[in-house]
Amino acid sequence: MINLELNCTVEYIDSFLSTSDAIALYKYLLTYQKLTTKFSMELSNGERFQENYGKMMFIDDHLFAENKFPVSIWGHNQVWSETMKAVKKTC
Repeated sequence: MINLELNCTVEYIDSFLSTSDAIALYKYLLTYQKLTTKFSMELSNGERFQENYGKMMFIDDHLFAENKFPVSIWGHNQVWSETMKAVKKTC
């Protein structure tokens, strides 16, 4: 286990990514300001729920185009980048 600057703890599974790929992915994800600023969402009753970490979903093109995950409800999202597509294929 390692502690990250994102105020969370993660566990590295050796067979998932090589150490160099994992470090590169971590550095890549840190470039997204939406991941490094506090996440908040509006609940159905109008109350705002805020966490002390960032959040962003990577979603398929058609889901993004159709706004299937509105930012006001689900938080920030974007289409899978080429880097994240490689991780998606690994899963």
